[in-house]
Amino acid sequence: MDRSRRTVIEVRDDLHSEIRKLALLNDLKIYELANAILEDFLKDQEKTNVLIRQLRLICFLTNKSQKEKRKGR
Repeated sequence: MDRSRRTVIEVRDDLHSEIRKLALLNDLKIYELANAILEDFLKDQEKTNVLIRQLRLICFLTNKSQKEKRKGR
């Protein structure tokens, strides 16, 4: 196993429940399954870039909407 670092992330309750259930059913630790999922997803650079663009757009639109509400539009 490579060197590892401990990082705390906030995960939606529904995602946590699903990962926990899958880990238990397959006799894995949650962190082992989460690492495997992340590693597999990050191998596909194109998929990762698409996800990042989508998230940036969502954040941009959310921030724009919040600013307009504050201005009273």
